Amino acid sequence: MDIKPKAQKGSRPGKLQAVFNQDKAGYFNNILALAASLCASSFAAILTFADNLFIFERGHGFDDNTSPFDTSKILADSSGNLYADGFELNGQPIGFFAGVQVPVDLPEAPLWLCTMDYPPSTITQLQLTQLTMLAKQAAAVFQLMAKDLSTGNKTQVDRQLREQKAFYEKILNNIPTDIAVFDANHRYLFVNPGAISVKEYRDFIIGKDDYEYAAFRNRDVAIADERRAQFLQVKKNRQRNPLGRGLETARWHNSHRTALYVPGGRR
Repeated sequence: MDIKPKAQKGSRPGKLQAVFNQDKAGYFNNILALAASLCASSFAAILTFADNLFIFERGHGFDDNTSPFDTSKILADSSGNLYADGFELNGQPIGFFAGVQVPVDLPEAPLWLCTMDYPPSTITQLQLTQLTMLAKQAAAVFQLMAKDLSTGNKTQVDRQLREQKAFYEKILNNIPTDIAVFDANHRYLFVNPGAISVKEYRDFIIGKDDYEYAAFRNRDVAIADERRAQFLQVKKNRQRNPLGRGLETARWHNSHRTALYVPGGRR
């Protein structure tokens, strides 16, 4: 299947627009964070294909200056999996791009779950299998949100969406690496035990920045200054970066924490 879109803008079915325009569309964030983590990439996205164009719907690691990005170099192979040829992000070539189709019943506007990064890399068969499984879960979330719109049974749907969110957070909590997700103001949206081991501290830091956390732990504000500078560098480069000394222990150490930037906490 040779798909060569020419632009970013296109029209989408009303059902698709309604789902992604919901406030609850943030429930896709955990799936995207997990996709990026499993593939060791800085970015993940959900794309739709309508009117012969790929359209950016939801992303992880992007900011407002990045999306919507030019999708004209994104192609699909005979299996329906996506790859990119000469694709650029922020003027830099993307060396790794992979995407699998999200199995939803929308033949007029199929969805894909994608992951990408600047350094060249390859996707392993295990990663492709895991990405395919995540795409199925993205389909389940999509169907729940569509059900919410069609039936108005918000209590049941909200409960099921919370269960999905808890499920993915459990997976992220058990990944053996440090993961921290920030919004555009460097306030924490999610941290796993690899980043901050004490649950009380993890609970406190959600919605807070490093200065508030340093005050809470009676830590030197210079550490927060350093981390803010590193975050701004990550934001500028739109790439992963070790964030150096951690804030979770009295004895500073190299944590190699991954900075994942999520503007406004909604993409």
